[in-house]
Amino acid sequence: MARTARYGAFGAPSEWNHQQVVNVEWPPPGIPTLLPEHRPVPVRARVIWEHDGEEWIPGRAVRWLRPVVFVLINDHRHRGAGLWLPLRDVRREGE
Repeated sequence: MARTARYGAFGAPSEWNHQQVVNVEWPPPGIPTLLPEHRPVPVRARVIWEHDGEEWIPGRAVRWLRPVVFVLINDHRHRGAGLWLPLRDVRREGE
């Protein structure tokens, strides 16, 4: 089946496929994005999906540099292993 704007592979709605994260925020210019990883910290990350909207999902913070945090997430809607989010959108698990 051909892929269209509304439907992805095998006729699945495109919303079931990968989505952009609207609230991604990169480190300030001049700061390398490949900073050394820290010991993973369990967190809840506020992710605003292109189609599904706002959601708090579990993740592991492994890099941080004010005002952003790199959070590893495991979600079928995201193409990569993690993403940079504003500090205000990341909470330690249990807080």
